[in-house]
Amino acid sequence: MKYMDRITGYSRSTGFILAACLGAACLLAACSLPAAITSERRALLIGINDYIFNTVDGFRDLEYPRKDAQTLGALLDSQGWETDDTTLIDTAATKAKIKAVMEDYFKGIPSNATALVYYSGHGTLDESNAYIVPSDYQRITPDRLVSAAELGGWIEEYILPYTKNVMLIIDACNSGGFVAESDSTDLIDPDYDVNLGYSVTTAALSGLSSFSALLAKNMEQAGSLDPIVMSAAGFKEESWESDSLQHGVFTYYLLKAAQNGDANKDGYVSATEAYTYAAKSIDKYWNDLYGNSNAFYPHITGGLRDLVLFDLN
Repeated sequence: MKYMDRITGYSRSTGFILAACLGAACLLAACSLPAAITSERRALLIGINDYIFNTVDGFRDLEYPRKDAQTLGALLDSQGWETDDTTLIDTAATKAKIKAVMEDYFKGIPSNATALVYYSGHGTLDESNAYIVPSDYQRITPDRLVSAAELGGWIEEYILPYTKNVMLIIDACNSGGFVAESDSTDLIDPDYDVNLGYSVTTAALSGLSSFSALLAKNMEQAGSLDPIVMSAAGFKEESWESDSLQHGVFTYYLLKAAQNGDANKDGYVSATEAYTYAAKSIDKYWNDLYGNSNAFYPHITGGLRDLVLFDLN
């Protein structure tokens, strides 16, 4: 994720200063699939401002992931989600701790419950893999990055044996690498060519095969209930955080969706409705303002069903 206020800012993935040009994207209306709300809902929220090795060996600190996770957690808690003090903040969010909490927190969750994992912080990539960056990463310990395939394996091992109602939301640079392109339900205007068109033209990522296969299971038969995954940006795109919004841009509009995203007026904001509201808002209020070199576009996958994220009742 990047830091940005007004026209220039710092990258959440690289720390480079960037300038603004012009860009646009569009999204069709929200999916009409019925959304399911379950009696029990558990959320694990991860937000990393402070990285332990904030030097040339690691990633620079950020401004708002902590607030992203805490604000979303408080909102979900007020709507009946169980957060149970499991929010992992800053230096507590090491790779080992994230894995251990996922294993313990979701163990024994009822089969009709919903599990949510949310991450806000640095994201990075290599030629074929996207990663989230735990707080204890440094260049000499590259194994402390969490790849899409590895995170998918944790979900498969620690959550899916108990419930198939799973959402993963990632507000980070390059987070589109966590979305299986073959299952993606978002529609981007063909004229959208931000950052040389990577979001549109990037083919299936062989390095993400394990995670993509996990998600693609929902295409094998109608009614399958495998994870819904929402990313702030494309595989080779940056996402941003903003002083004026006091949040990551994607998370800011995701939070706004809790009040404004109920497209079908049924009293619930589903994952698809929240995604649609956030994507349209980013396009309208961010991409049009800051331009092509700083534009980004969220993605969603999960295919054949929808889950309730926010409850307005």
